[in-house]
Amino acid sequence: MSWSRIFRTVRKALGLAGGVLAACLSVTSTVAADIQEYEAALAANDHPRVAAMVSADGAQAPRGRDGKSVLHLATEWREGTDRPAAIAALLAAGADPNVRDDRGSTPLHRAAYGDCADCVSALLKAGAEVSARNAKASRPCISATPFRSRRC
Repeated sequence: MSWSRIFRTVRKALGLAGGVLAACLSVTSTVAADIQEYEAALAANDHPRVAAMVSADGAQAPRGRDGKSVLHLATEWREGTDRPAAIAALLAAGADPNVRDDRGSTPLHRAAYGDCADCVSALLKAGAEVSARNAKASRPCISATPFRSRRC
């Protein structure tokens, strides 16, 4: 099915005029562009820019794939990035250390899984919840253990 046919079908089903539906669709693409701006700034180690964007967006900061917050994205390893510095900048700008993605994981889960002791330390100092459980009932310490042992 072509995009134009999908567009017409959705417009008809919702009873929307073409301009209203186009406006709704453009909002979605704007959010996607925003998360790409965050990702580009993180990849460039432009921590002041990331912190400024978080401060400006506040609680309305965009989410990435799987509902990952900017802080979740900062915990992921990318070659040449300074994850601890990015996390420190985000936390200083007011990012929530206990924010959850669509799977219930916190940035502490991601940092532990990514084997970044400095990231874990920064999150813990900011008040990250050590006993937080994700959708699989795993705690961050389980994410950090070899072979994902259930004992921790």
